Amino acid sequence: MDNDNKIVKYKNSIMIQCVSIQAWFKNNPNPTSLLLIDKIEKMCLNIQAWIYNNSNPTTEKKLNEIKQLNVSLNDSLTDYYMILNTEKAKEIKALEEKINDNIFSYCENIISGGWEKTKTILPTKVQEQQEWIDKVQGTHGDKVADGN
Repeated sequence: MDNDNKIVKYKNSIMIQCVSIQAWFKNNPNPTSLLLIDKIEKMCLNIQAWIYNNSNPTTEKKLNEIKQLNVSLNDSLTDYYMILNTEKAKEIKALEEKINDNIFSYCENIISGGWEKTKTILPTKVQEQQEWIDKVQGTHGDKVADGN
């Protein structure tokens, strides 16, 4: 259960940092690099969309998708650092590092925490209820001929 909470925490942290990067660009516009800024903002949106659409990634292949999105974001930010002064670069670099750390921790907690799922198991209460229904009413496949 603790691992579940960590995963939710990392997902939220990743999304918050992506929004923070987007807000940073809105508050620190640079008209000379609008195409690069647009690319970085799209990468942030792609990361957020991946997290939203993959609430329970179950394989290493799925986790590699978010890792690849993170690498693309890092590459774009590295290109952007070239045109910034040192102080501004440090601000955005801190946000980038938080995203990197949170994505790494998110993936590690899924893999090491047993989140890689290979089969689905019904919870015990659901199984007990289903057994009771089968006992009282017959199995799912049985059809009631007389309407009772």
